[in-house]
Amino acid sequence: MDAHPGVATRFTAHGRERPAVDAIDAGTVTFISSSGLALLLLVAEASVAARRRPVLREASSQVEHALELAGIGSVFPRP
Repeated sequence: MDAHPGVATRFTAHGRERPAVDAIDAGTVTFISSSGLALLLLVAEASVAARRRPVLREASSQVEHALELAGIGSVFPRP
């Protein structure tokens, strides 16, 4: 997952409300860049601010590996 510039801008724009999510499905993701990881963290931050906790429903081995390497695997609980 490489963050599309338009999507990344939507999440990082100052003064804009970031959408909260309840679940993330990354089961078919074969690549995740540092921008993609940052975007996932922004989503998690917005969700926590909205008193939600996003669940990582599906994650490919590449996503799991990247989350663990970055030390953020525990941010997203698994069902």
